[in-house]
Amino acid sequence: MKIKKEIALNKSFFLFVILGILTLTLGYIAISEEITVWSVFFFIFGLLFVIGGPIKEPLFYSFDTECITLHYLFVPKECYLWKNIRKIKKARDGYSRSAIVDFIFSRVYEINGKVEGKQRFYMNGIIVISFRTKWLLDKYWEKEIE
Repeated sequence: MKIKKEIALNKSFFLFVILGILTLTLGYIAISEEITVWSVFFFIFGLLFVIGGPIKEPLFYSFDTECITLHYLFVPKECYLWKNIRKIKKARDGYSRSAIVDFIFSRVYEINGKVEGKQRFYMNGIIVISFRTKWLLDKYWEKEIE
């Protein structure tokens, strides 16, 4: 029997990619005019956004009756069986000092449980809060979110 999976996109992933493309474009324009420290800085900073964001952030989350899976672009996925999750709580990621960015992108759910397979350095059980992830967690997680 095939299990129906429902997905939720990760808005932080797309923020990193968009910021990276904008910063790379700004750096490219600055380098094409004249090579300065700032133009090289913008170009390198854009590369870090474009490369680092997709490594750190999952592309999307999939939910089904058995587990929640965080799907990354370049690295193996992170899977938590519902029966092995002790608790899920709301938290703050703490990256930003800006109230607007903090409200939109730093509010997360932390999964406290055992990951399936080998535990890797990037596996931290963090899910960015959105209307879709909240709705899917309410649908599949039978306990209360702290």
